[in-house]
Amino acid sequence: MDDGSPGSDQGSLPNGDPGDDLAGLARDLARWAGEARQQEAAATRSRRRWLEQQAAEEATFLAVLLAFGEGRVPVVLGVTSGNPVRGLVAAVGRDFCAVRTTERGTVLVRLEDVTHARVQPGHRAVIGTQGDAAPADMALADVLFGMAGERPEVVVSLRQGGGQLSGELRTVGVDVASLRTHGDPPATIYVPMAAVSQVSLRA
Repeated sequence: MDDGSPGSDQGSLPNGDPGDDLAGLARDLARWAGEARQQEAAATRSRRRWLEQQAAEEATFLAVLLAFGEGRVPVVLGVTSGNPVRGLVAAVGRDFCAVRTTERGTVLVRLEDVTHARVQPGHRAVIGTQGDAAPADMALADVLFGMAGERPEVVVSLRQGGGQLSGELRTVGVDVASLRTHGDPPATIYVPMAAVSQVSLRA
C-alpha cells in the first residue's frame, strides 16, 4: 500500500540505467532509417529500370533521331555508301534527316540509306519513343525544291555507289533535280530523286 512517503513508487521504474535504453533506441532508429533508405533506393532503381525498358520497347528510329537533335547529342550516322556522317541532328523529315557537320556543312541524309546511329564517345545515349515530338511534315524533295530558287552550291552523293556530283542546284521537279556543273564547258545534269542518297550544302 502506498503510504505517501518519498520513494514509495520506486518499484514501478524499469531496472537499469535509462540512458542505456535511450542509446539503444537511438541505435534502432538509425538502423531502421538506414534500412528504409536502402529499400527506397532499391525501389527507385527498379522503377527506373522498368521505365527504361518500357521506353526501349516503344522506341522508333525516327524518335531516336529527334531525341538526339533535341538533346544536342553528337552522333555518327553510318550510311550504305560513303563515309559516315558526324555531327548534330538539326531536323528530321519524313524520309531524311539534316545533320550539321564541321567538315561538310549541313548534310541532308536519306533515312533509307542510314544503317545505324552511334553516340559519339563521352556523351549519353537517349531513347526516343512514339510519344515524343513528330518529324517535320516534309520530304527531301520538298526541301530541295524550296532551296532551288536560291541556286545553292551542293554536293550530291548518289545511291548504290554512284559517286558524287557537285554544282549549282537549279531546279527540282516531281522526281528529278538538275545541277549546273562548273566544268569547261559547264553542263547541266539531271538526277532522279530516287538516286539521291545525300546532299551536302556548301557553306
